[in-house]
Amino acid sequence: MLRVPGTLNYGNGRTKIYDPPQPAELRFFDPSRVYDVSVFESVRTPIPTDSAKVDLPTVLPPPPELKTLRVSGRWRDLIAKGWLPTCGYVSRSELDLAAAVALLEAGHSLAEIAAIFQCPEYAISAKTSENGQGYLARTLGKAVAWTRRSRYRDSESGIVWDRGHGSSSQLTNFTARITAEVVQSEFRKIAAKRQTTLSAVELPSLGEIKKAEKALIWWLIQRPDEAREVLVTLDEEDLRTLAARPIFEMARSLHEEAAERLPSALIQRLSTVDAELVTKIASEPAPPATLVGECVRAMKRLRFDRERAAIQREIDRLQELGATQHGHEIDNLWQRKKDLLHRIEDLT
Repeated sequence: MLRVPGTLNYGNGRTKIYDPPQPAELRFFDPSRVYDVSVFESVRTPIPTDSAKVDLPTVLPPPPELKTLRVSGRWRDLIAKGWLPTCGYVSRSELDLAAAVALLEAGHSLAEIAAIFQCPEYAISAKTSENGQGYLARTLGKAVAWTRRSRYRDSESGIVWDRGHGSSSQLTNFTARITAEVVQSEFRKIAAKRQTTLSAVELPSLGEIKKAEKALIWWLIQRPDEAREVLVTLDEEDLRTLAARPIFEMARSLHEEAAERLPSALIQRLSTVDAELVTKIASEPAPPATLVGECVRAMKRLRFDRERAAIQREIDRLQELGATQHGHEIDNLWQRKKDLLHRIEDLT
């Protein structure tokens, strides 16, 4: 839903808050872009209602281990820790629905998802535990209704949920018709106009984006072939504390996309805030790092420095408790610290 020109944008109250509110303006209008409503019939998604629900399996399989879930590291964290005020979702219900959709789109069966939401080891089970299976049935029903798959077939029950449209990638192509060439062409136009400086209001509230992160984002859009080669060398621990972690995790999940399609596929699947950030960074005439490999080395260096500092804090703590009592532990920590120092040297 686009904002109406002439109204005020107050933000969403969470990731973006505009004070003072920003006026919504019409920046571009092409009267030739007219579409008949019938064109969108094949991609129409019914709005789920409170009555939407599924029949839960009477016998559930053991809940999958967290590390085996076919979702991003961020989703595994949310499933394990549940709703928190800083998790990015307004309520437990909103988080539960989003998690169910993510699990469905990752290929997990309804029985597996039901088991996850009823497993006390996962904090995301809290509201289901309080409200019972009726709540879970409605949540999963809404998730099935919202899933973007054309035909979601539950592997346990054999039920086929016909959404009436193509797969996620097909839906993206049909509705937007955006190719990598178009994306990169638009970025070059912006750069040519020297629209490269951003005010604080324009930047999405994603925390402080480091230089290496900005550089890798730029390479992902402008030179996806080279960026993809180095992206696979980063593991989850390298990304864990990065502000742009959701962007890189999404890019890694698109490994089956052709390199020339990666820019458009990535932008289409990101949240509005993340897509805005990527677009603005990619519009710069040049990346902050001249070699894409420098980005990866800088990110790994940040991780190793963080781990080294944590080890040193633990050494200090044990020494305060008594070096004689914890000598063996301290020796092991010193060895780990030396190993990290060697890995840091290897990066330089």
